Amino acid sequence: ALKDREEYTETILSTIHSGLYVMNEKGETTLINKALTEILGYDDNDLIGKSAHEKFHLHHLDQFSCPLFKVIAKNKEYSGSEIFKAKDGRLVYVNVTSKPLVYKGEKSAVVTFTDITPLKEKEDDLTRYNYLLSIIFENSPDAIMLVSEGKIININDNMIKEFCVPVDLLAESID
Repeated sequence: ALKDREEYTETILSTIHSGLYVMNEKGETTLINKALTEILGYDDNDLIGKSAHEKFHLHHLDQFSCPLFKVIAKNKEYSGSEIFKAKDGRLVYVNVTSKPLVYKGEKSAVVTFTDITPLKEKEDDLTRYNYLLSIIFENSPDAIMLVSEGKIININDNMIKEFCVPVDLLAESID
């Protein structure tokens, strides 16, 4: 019955798309799921009995100051965005949640995470494109007025100079 229960639990863990690991009060990894291996490239041999924090969590805090670990002592959930390092050296941006768990008197933390690297890359691209567009907008020799839904949302310096458009027209309706 115990063996069946372990297989059942392992099957459930293998169906979860989010990476998952459990760490004990010493910060040692006691369990990982298949998604963690797929996302980060680490397997049981790399992590079980070792500190996941030291293996792949990138930030300036030591393990015991890490918010993912501190949930054990504080008994309070943590959620946020973090950076993990995959086994091959890639940076993986993640949304992560760490929840305290007490089982048979032993405290631990269950950490789940989702890879948001593609979203972060698109966000960074959008930030770069917006920066480039703002440079073009401000340095264009043409007078430019941006209008959205009948409201002026921005005007460049040449529009102000050439047409004497007052800046206080921003957010005004142009109907």
